[in-house]
Amino acid sequence: MDQNAYLSLLQKARKALPDNVHNKERWALPRPDILPEGRMTLLRNFKAMVTSTRREEQHLAKFLLAQVGTAGHVDGDRLVFTGKVSPQKVQGVLEDYVETYVRCSECGAPDTHIEKDARTSILRCEACGSRTPIKARKARRPEAAVKESGTYQITLSQPGKPGGKPEAKGIYEGYVFVVPGGQVGQTVWARVNKLSGKMAFAELSAKPKDA
Repeated sequence: MDQNAYLSLLQKARKALPDNVHNKERWALPRPDILPEGRMTLLRNFKAMVTSTRREEQHLAKFLLAQVGTAGHVDGDRLVFTGKVSPQKVQGVLEDYVETYVRCSECGAPDTHIEKDARTSILRCEACGSRTPIKARKARRPEAAVKESGTYQITLSQPGKPGGKPEAKGIYEGYVFVVPGGQVGQTVWARVNKLSGKMAFAELSAKPKDA
């Protein structure tokens, strides 16, 4: 091949590269915009995550829900998680997604796409041309729904042990709360002092400022 033909092919190859291929260090995934809403948590800029990673909406949603360890669904531009999920948790899972399904392990560029080779998923880099088999990550352990020192809103529906100090019990996320001073029928805020299996021994508390 003569030099002119080589230069012509090189120019065509450069034109085919993504515009930001030489700016990989400037690429960053948007920070998750998290909003608690009742017993749900909204990732309000989910659509921006899809656009930034150039991945299919359902692929990203399935990964997030599995790694967070909860149910949920896509609602327009948002992803809805069932239960309360911290922004730090979502941020960590998104970073795992980028390292597994987006960023090239050879050159670090985010300009990649996923190919199928028989039953193996391959991460193909549009910047350096590398082809790397994708190793699926194990799901993270879900966060405990109830933690010691946490404060939760409970509806007390059962009486406590007879003969002792007045107390009542309520169920929250599968945990039985024992609340001294509570009465059946009340909806109260209870702070957990001790956990024993699925038993939460709590005390009456004021409503937390972030609730």
